[in-house]
Amino acid sequence: MSRRDPVAVVAVALLLLVVLGALLADVAAVVLGVSGDAVDPARRFADAGGAHLLGTDALGRDLFVRLLLGARTSVAVAVAAAAVATVLGVVVGVVAARAGGVVDAALMRLVDALVALPALPLVLLFAAVDVGQAPSASWALTRVVVLLSVLSWMTTARLVRAQVRQVLALDHVAAARALGATERRIVVVHVLPLCAPTVLVQATLEAAENLVAEGALSFLGLGVPPPLASWGNMLTGALDVVAVDPPTALAPAALLFFTAATLQLAGDALRERWVGTAVGGAPAGVARPRRGSSETSAECP
Repeated sequence: MSRRDPVAVVAVALLLLVVLGALLADVAAVVLGVSGDAVDPARRFADAGGAHLLGTDALGRDLFVRLLLGARTSVAVAVAAAAVATVLGVVVGVVAARAGGVVDAALMRLVDALVALPALPLVLLFAAVDVGQAPSASWALTRVVVLLSVLSWMTTARLVRAQVRQVLALDHVAAARALGATERRIVVVHVLPLCAPTVLVQATLEAAENLVAEGALSFLGLGVPPPLASWGNMLTGALDVVAVDPPTALAPAALLFFTAATLQLAGDALRERWVGTAVGGAPAGVARPRRGSSETSAECP
């Protein structure tokens, strides 16, 4: 990321601020002497000021601390889902590129089929299974993470497959194979490091999409269940009182929007620096295939 890109610098700074606030949510509650979870009807809709930096919500919970708790939940779910999707996509992409033939064709047809499925109806269908009957908050969070990751790994698989096929056509990989390097060593030492920039960029963009998706699910009552705070279910809880106390709805909506936007900006900045397009269409950071090798793409032959 270049110093000449102030937008990217600001985006990363804001992301770090959100992550820091999420990590220090409990500390902030102790320092301020307030709670983001305890219900106190006597303090409902308290004005901002004093210990309540942003006031309180309809149940008397401190809005500032609850926003930090919501950040911890929403960001954790988004990042965890992106991580699971990345691992799954990398594994499928590497296996498809290395195996070739029938295995490659079958995996890519599976990817094509999943991409063609309408995401929203599937999300609503799977999220609604046993809704409100989850045995614990951790199970509810795990369900959301699994749902988001299962529906978002396909792009990573396509990108990794295409790049692995390019890397396997490079001279130094052929030399390593001629010197007796095992296929496992070739993948770990020569292939994955060159794919890492592309994978990291895609993971960042996936995290932004997951953040919005989790917010939408929680807003619909199909994601993170109350009283556990997330920006999505905070919006749901504020619907009935938005006219009386606008900050209770505007604050989580603004944080959700700006955090997703900064993740997108950070991902775009990383892509411009690491992945851009080199001569011949090969991704930056990956040398062009040696002369005589066939050009490859993300499309399955």
